[in-house]
Amino acid sequence: RAWIAFLGVFKKVLLEAAPSVYVSIVFSGLLYDHMEPLTRVRVLLTVAFSIATILQKAVKCFGLGLLANIVGAFLILLAVGSGIKLVMTCVCQSHIFLLTSMRCLEDMASPTSF
Repeated sequence: RAWIAFLGVFKKVLLEAAPSVYVSIVFSGLLYDHMEPLTRVRVLLTVAFSIATILQKAVKCFGLGLLANIVGAFLILLAVGSGIKLVMTCVCQSHIFLLTSMRCLEDMASPTSF
């Protein structure tokens, strides 16, 4: 029974919800300047609730075995990374934040940013 619950989380969250949240954040960053303020709020709230759902499902993975614990930890990392990107979408001038370098896209263009 626990394995069936884990497979449901694996399929629905790791393979569907997490990538969808990440793509939604990237596309909202690309279109940020063209969105109405109410649309921005709606997108931010939708993505925030999706991140909360991912965290809730990640917590359910713990205690179901080693593989489930690994997937749960990975989901938490994805949710935290998505949360950082979501917040930085509003802060960065380009509205694109790169997690690999922990910088806004416009900061990467200047040679003195290293």
